[in-house]
Amino acid sequence: MPKNIFHIRLFVLLPLLLLLSNSCLLHAQSLSNRINKTIIFESDTLQLDSLSLVPGSLKISALDTGDYEIDQINALLILKNKTFIGKPLSIEYRRFPYRINKAFSHKDTNVIEKNLYEPVNPLMINDAEPNDFLNLSDASLQSSGSLSRGITIGNNQDMSVQSNLNLQLSGKLSDDVDIIANITDQNIPFQPEGNTRQIQEFDKIYIQLNYKDRVSLLAGDIEDKSSDTYFMQFTKKGQGLMGDVLLLSETKKKDTTAYHIKVSGAVAKGNFRRQSIVAIEGNQGPYQLSGENQENFIIILSGSERIYIDGKLLTRGQDADYVINYNSGELTFTAKQPITKDKRIVAEFEYSDQNYVRTLAHIGTEIKQKKWNFSFHFYNEQDMKNQSNQLELNDQNIAFLRQIGNNVDQAYYPYIDSVGFQENEVMYKKIDTLVNGITYDSVFVYSTHADSAYYRLKFTLVDQGKGNYVLTQSSANGRVFAWVAPINGIPQGNYEPIILLITPKRIQMYHLNVSYELPKNTFVHFETALSNNDVNTFSTIGNSQNVGMALRFMLKNTAPLPSKKTLSAEKRWKMHTALHYETKNKWFDYIENYRDVEFVRNYNLADSLTQATEHFTGLNLSFDQADKGHIGWSSNVFLIPAYAWHAIQNQFITDLKLRAYTLQINASLLNSQSQKDKTLFLKHDELFSRSFRYFEIGLHEQMEYNQFKQNDSLIPLSRAFNEIAVFLKQNDSITRDYNYVLQYSNRIDQAVKGNHFSTSAIAHNLKAGFDMLKFANHPLRFTLSYRNLRYKDSLAATQAPENTLLASIDYQGQICKGAIQWGLFYELGSGMEQKNAYTYIKVANSQGTYQWIDYNGNGIEELDEFEVAIYKDQANYIRLWLVSNEYIKTFNNKLTQSLGLRPAAVWYNKKGIKKFIARFANQTTYQTQLKQTAADFISTINPFYSNLTDTALVSTAMHFRNAFSFNQNSLIWGLDAIYSHSKNKLLTVNGFESSNLNDWQFSGRCRIFKDFILKLNYYHKLNTKNSEYFNLKNYRILNNSMEPILTYQFDNQLTASILYAYIQKINTTGEERSYTHKLTSEINYRMPKRGSLLTQISYYHIQFKGKTSAPCAYEMLEALQPGHNGVFTIAYQTTLLKNLQMNLMYEGRISTGVAMIHTGSVEIRAYF
Repeated sequence: MPKNIFHIRLFVLLPLLLLLSNSCLLHAQSLSNRINKTIIFESDTLQLDSLSLVPGSLKISALDTGDYEIDQINALLILKNKTFIGKPLSIEYRRFPYRINKAFSHKDTNVIEKNLYEPVNPLMINDAEPNDFLNLSDASLQSSGSLSRGITIGNNQDMSVQSNLNLQLSGKLSDDVDIIANITDQNIPFQPEGNTRQIQEFDKIYIQLNYKDRVSLLAGDIEDKSSDTYFMQFTKKGQGLMGDVLLLSETKKKDTTAYHIKVSGAVAKGNFRRQSIVAIEGNQGPYQLSGENQENFIIILSGSERIYIDGKLLTRGQDADYVINYNSGELTFTAKQPITKDKRIVAEFEYSDQNYVRTLAHIGTEIKQKKWNFSFHFYNEQDMKNQSNQLELNDQNIAFLRQIGNNVDQAYYPYIDSVGFQENEVMYKKIDTLVNGITYDSVFVYSTHADSAYYRLKFTLVDQGKGNYVLTQSSANGRVFAWVAPINGIPQGNYEPIILLITPKRIQMYHLNVSYELPKNTFVHFETALSNNDVNTFSTIGNSQNVGMALRFMLKNTAPLPSKKTLSAEKRWKMHTALHYETKNKWFDYIENYRDVEFVRNYNLADSLTQATEHFTGLNLSFDQADKGHIGWSSNVFLIPAYAWHAIQNQFITDLKLRAYTLQINASLLNSQSQKDKTLFLKHDELFSRSFRYFEIGLHEQMEYNQFKQNDSLIPLSRAFNEIAVFLKQNDSITRDYNYVLQYSNRIDQAVKGNHFSTSAIAHNLKAGFDMLKFANHPLRFTLSYRNLRYKDSLAATQAPENTLLASIDYQGQICKGAIQWGLFYELGSGMEQKNAYTYIKVANSQGTYQWIDYNGNGIEELDEFEVAIYKDQANYIRLWLVSNEYIKTFNNKLTQSLGLRPAAVWYNKKGIKKFIARFANQTTYQTQLKQTAADFISTINPFYSNLTDTALVSTAMHFRNAFSFNQNSLIWGLDAIYSHSKNKLLTVNGFESSNLNDWQFSGRCRIFKDFILKLNYYHKLNTKNSEYFNLKNYRILNNSMEPILTYQFDNQLTASILYAYIQKINTTGEERSYTHKLTSEINYRMPKRGSLLTQISYYHIQFKGKTSAPCAYEMLEALQPGHNGVFTIAYQTTLLKNLQMNLMYEGRISTGVAMIHTGSVEIRAYF
């Protein structure tokens, strides 16, 4: 991209960004864009969001503004203070609903013609034109990105090579060919967080060519979707090729025939899964999504999920129904979607399945004419059975899989591997043991002894009482399992050293679709599909069950009813009739579910009935009119001959609006019968409302009566409920300066008692919501829901009454032209807290964020021996969070408050006392998120309680920060005082871990001469850490330090500074003491249009008392040694060509008794 074009875009973008930020703040009522979350830096750069941030809205606990940089347009957070890597930080920010620097245009700028009055001489060469690296600045092409290659080498690490390519390209290759490309070679894809309605996939790599809007070729990350077919439904993401061709031809009768051909082939990114989730009363989540083979840890492909409650599709977003963590597979519902025991939750999604390399192929052909349509599709998805990504399959494994045939749920196989002692793994030794006179052989126990710990085991979670091992607490760098003796021959554990061997699978489908338009708006439609589903391609057993067939026929007609000739077509009532029939045989299988998500429930289908030949037919009749609404009736017959099962369902649906009245009815009656039982399922859902000038009142009733009978007796599957709600809300037709809703509902559940229904539970629900949107500077949003659930009959003795309260308040206000700004966000709810588990994995040198320090000298990696690496050459490990199956029910609240005082906003040009007051500024923020088990009302709603020693407090993340400034904008002198206090508590499988940091900072600056600035800093900190299991991690460090800095600045090019610091650290719970003298000199020389040079030399003299081999000493010494230490940094950056940059870096470190460490790197970066 030409530099001047870049500057023009930057000049346009920055004012636009500021304008949009002001607009967003003034009109925040139209967009709930506040984000609160906890982040952990694994490196110095973190992608916060897929959308651009509102300037000035970012607030980070425990960090000063000098500790980080923020790229608001690209939502990139760059950490300068690396001591915070690996530590949880609470952040808050607001975002725009779009990426600011994403190109949008209503017209194609490439079609703008050049000045025709000044013809161009094609033989003239302009030597003044700048050098164009890679020739990517063609006027018809737009490019951005960079290509870099780097080498890092040092005497404390092996040589490592860094490579990075990031290129975005769009434009025209010729008059008829367009190109769009996004290319990167980053190994770790970034998935956006699932807390917005719209997301951008940063990890997509592709090149797309388009020819005259008729031919398209896409290579890279593709997403293939099924067309308008009934049986063949799928949405698949993969890496491969996809081509699309559209051909048009004209017949002799001037009719146009369209030929559409689509071909794709790829390696699949994921596997489809539909999961039913058991809702827990008052539990908003997180709910753990699992794989098809019950994998506990899965990665969801971003944007692939569809979440349903009671058959209704939900909307993703913090301001909508749910949020999802794609990387951990956790689903959490917002306060707008209260979860009760009666909710039916279904999740459909694609997840990353790494068991085999899976290929996709799809060929589709469609031919359209005026009256008829023909299409044929072939789909193939299969695993490459000889390219397994799971544990390497040996001959015994494959032979075992051949024998089980299609019984893939029985493919459990022992995993006990004698590999010899492995130093950095969790290893076991085999022993015999005697318990209660019974000898048990082949018992495996955890061991670190090289002479006996020969065995590597992998464990699988089974039902309680089905296993002989349990998960136990341990300091080992990995999970440790312990054997427990059976009692009376019954196992007492829930883990076994077995694994589920995943079989390679293949599913194919052929699909034919024909439709034709008959006279008088009558359409006939025929569809058939053939499926071939092999769940175990290793085995030929049961292959006769692989192939199935399905067929569907439909005849429909639309006809206007007789009416006055003066009525327009839109005002006339129309009648729609449809007759349909479909059948599938026993072995037909689908790619993704093609029926309604509630279909099985609506027809009372047992699991045993779903795998059988079935016939489904029905008649639909409906009437509709544009202004009045519609009325419809349908009757369906469902037959499964193999089980002598048949069902008849009649359904009536209406949605009418007559003047100020609205009537909605959805009622159905199902009668089904088989050889063993019969059912009757009556349900209806009605809404009746009346609109007035400013409000609307209404009545909403839902009723279900589902009766299961065997031998004329009710069975426990029978259920019934009735729920009635009354509501008052804002009339949707008036201006939304205010928006409110108030609703009360009562639900009565009934269960079988004897041979009749009896009340089993009664619930009272209250819901309120209020939005004040009239005042742009004071937007307010409030939601509240309360539910009281009481059990009856026999359940009342075992189930206590439950009360659930959900609430949220969001207010952002400013007065006096922004001189006073106050923000408040409060959220109350309940959910589940997972016991966290983690392990550390060794990576390439300097590519991690943690280092291992063998504190006890046993040569074994243990969890309490890993620290955040301060220096890059020591960063050889990363922390991997593990999914735990242990959850605790918690009551949660979250509070974020901010108060900003800036008198200069109104008194900046005043005189006297107002001018003096305008020099003051203060910014206060308070953030807290509590999760506790105490159920009393005061503890539940109180966001200020943070006693870390209270066992009822399961998790907390609290941060308070107050920044006071005087003469903040003065170039002569100024004063700053900052106080911050942060608390964190985390529940792990090894107990609680907590941290508590109090930090006072006082700073004064003064320009003593024209080019000299003197700054004096004083720090007072108290850092406390506690670990319930790792006593070595417990300490309380008091830190006092004084830091004068003298800076010389000359002509905005040369800056030189010298710093002296005296630092005193005392561990008040132990004997450790450190006294540090630090002297630092820094020179920064900037050469316009050429580059920059930075040199920094630091000398440390540390007096230390205590044991140096401990986490407390590491924190106090900051990875240095007692005595004399030196740290050196030289960084040189230069521009070689217009788009070519070179970076040279040298880092050195020397300590008493330790050889000097040298690290150097060189990087060449080309910008497109």
